[in-house]
Amino acid sequence: MSDVTTIDIGGAIAAHRRWFMLLGVLLIIAGILSIVFPFVGSIAVEVWTAVMLLIVGGAQIAHAFATSNGKVSCSASSSVSSTSRLALCYGSIRSAASLR
Repeated sequence: MSDVTTIDIGGAIAAHRRWFMLLGVLLIIAGILSIVFPFVGSIAVEVWTAVMLLIVGGAQIAHAFATSNGKVSCSASSSVSSTSRLALCYGSIRSAASLR
C-alpha cells in the first residue's frame, strides 16, 4: 500500500500570486540588467554557480558520512543543517517503508 498525498497546486499558486508576480518582475529586471551590463551578469552567474557547488559539495560530504552500508543514519553530524538532516532521515524512512 502506498499513501498518496494530494496537493492543491492551483490553490497554492493562487494564494501566492503576488509573490510570483513580484518574482517575475525581478527576474525580468535582472535579465535586462544582465544584457546591459554583461560583465556584472557573468560575475553574478559565476558567484551563483560557485555557491551552489559549495552547498551541493557539502551536502554530498555530509551524506557520505551519514551513510553506512547503504543505509542512511538519522544522526548526522552537527555541522549539517537541521533541514539536511530531516531530508536525509525522511529519505531513509521512505526507502525503508517502500521495502514492505
